[in-house]
Amino acid sequence: MAEKIKSVIIGKTEMLGDAFQSELAPIAEVVGRFDDPSTAYTAIKNLRPEVTFIDVDNERAAGFALARHLKNTLPATAVFFVSREKDPDVILEGLRIGVADFLVFPCDDGNIRKTVRDALGKAEAGGHSGEITAVFSMKGGQGVTSIATNLADHIHALTNDKVILVDMNLYMGDVSVFLE
Repeated sequence: MAEKIKSVIIGKTEMLGDAFQSELAPIAEVVGRFDDPSTAYTAIKNLRPEVTFIDVDNERAAGFALARHLKNTLPATAVFFVSREKDPDVILEGLRIGVADFLVFPCDDGNIRKTVRDALGKAEAGGHSGEITAVFSMKGGQGVTSIATNLADHIHALTNDKVILVDMNLYMGDVSVFLE
């Protein structure tokens, strides 16, 4: 049998109580339960769970803030929003933050375990390979090459990582002049 994943549940409602925990039991071990999203971060940082479930029904703003903070500081932790009903605004905000998925509980179809497994599989397969920033102008002479070159240099100075600068103007591109 595969090792269970470590998970944390955050929320005040009874909805995320024993029923949710028993639904997760075959694949996840709950190593922490917290009522308040605003105070849960320190414990999550110490526990280092693979999955965090945040109830967004009651304290929506605090849940969003915690999810944002977790995605920035602990990117290996998959974050799931859990709610009683589908709310397009919450789902959209979750997509913007980068949560793994949005779960409706209690649900009739019992897809929670499958959804969690799928999200973890995508995270393992995908990995964070970089970031793309595009700088462009609709006409020449706007200083875009200067901005792009300085931006690439600044990113390298801040992160000490490799940076690729590509001039997509194949015929008249002059990035090489700026780099000399």
